[in-house]
Amino acid sequence: MLSEISLSKLPRKTILAITFLVAGYITIQLIADITVAKFTEVFGVTIAAGSLLYAVTFTWRDFMHKRLGRGWARAAIFAAAFMNIGMAMWFQITIWLPQAGFYTDESQAAYAAVLGLVPRVVIASIITEVCAELIDTEVYHWAQPRFKGKWQGMRVILSNGVSAPLDGILFAVLAFAGTVSVDALISIIVGSVILKLVIGYLVMPVTYLIPDKEMTIEIS
Repeated sequence: MLSEISLSKLPRKTILAITFLVAGYITIQLIADITVAKFTEVFGVTIAAGSLLYAVTFTWRDFMHKRLGRGWARAAIFAAAFMNIGMAMWFQITIWLPQAGFYTDESQAAYAAVLGLVPRVVIASIITEVCAELIDTEVYHWAQPRFKGKWQGMRVILSNGVSAPLDGILFAVLAFAGTVSVDALISIIVGSVILKLVIGYLVMPVTYLIPDKEMTIEIS
């Protein structure tokens, strides 16, 4: 249990690993959510820009799980969700604040357009992240003792193979169902799932560089 260990006695490498893996995961989540309202086309496929970066979080979560354990992965997922909520609320508060005399209406409108994320999209994104990432955690945890050594990449293949489709479908339905055509909704889902899988699997080889040994600081 973490509560039973003095943090001051932890090895420097352990502290750096915790900081880098957890902070990196939360940072990627926050940046992805800031850019989720921007839509683009990649190879003719419509996708939320934030999804291109969010695809990395599944594999990054696997890095964290592999090195720190399931407890840390779960804690980081919920921490990222709370921070995303706080970030969205603060953006909205700053939009509501009265503007300074020199701050033009055009500047205010531009600021609101960039940071005033659509509430439905923000809520859908956070719900989807928590659900998909927790599922990813459980699938990876199941696969971890079954695929070791040169086969450890199967953990990522299986966990991403379940969580990426779930993420793509759940987010699209929660965020856009009823506001876009069925064809557009299907295009968003297909594009999101395909690109998340491709990006996640491209990053997968990095997992082999991370020691397959959990630190002795697992939290329940």
